[in-house]
Amino acid sequence: PAESVPVILSLGIPREARWLGLAAVVALSGLASAIMLLVYGAPPADASDTAWVTMTGSPIRMAMIQGIGILFVAGAVTLIGRVFGGKGQFIDALLLVVWVETVLLVIQYLQLALWLFVFPILPASISLFLSMMTGLLSMVVLFWMLVGIIKGLHGFTSTPAVLLGMVATMFGAGTVLLLVLTVLGIAPVAGV
Repeated sequence: PAESVPVILSLGIPREARWLGLAAVVALSGLASAIMLLVYGAPPADASDTAWVTMTGSPIRMAMIQGIGILFVAGAVTLIGRVFGGKGQFIDALLLVVWVETVLLVIQYLQLALWLFVFPILPASISLFLSMMTGLLSMVVLFWMLVGIIKGLHGFTSTPAVLLGMVATMFGAGTVLLLVLTVLGIAPVAGV
């Protein structure tokens, strides 16, 4: 991915198209969520996770959450990279994060196809294994691509340093998000 960053940035994609790309990946991801909700229904709510089900039980809300998440990642890639001497710009980070999301969207639709057409005809243990493997694949691809775009965007050369910075940022952001959600009354599920 690091080597593809200059190629993608040299395409001269206008700002407006970058924002439209964000809208497109969010809409297509929301569509996949809508299909899953239609086929399998919303997860059952109980007293401990009603707020979470409310947030994720609608494709529109899921799309909004994903859009905000993409903007947050693009902002974090820009700001934290600059703190460590990087030279990337937000609008370029947005383009690259949308590119990563596009690749992940392909994996998401592969997972959707497996859930709809393959898993119902396989034994439960094989379906579970394949589901876990596709989830793991998407996480590996996410980390691999994010490290690459951060290196390419900011001109960094050390993969371990970028990976360590990314993991530290994720833990820090997760802690802040947990605090904010707790203040808003969206507490984590008991026992987790």
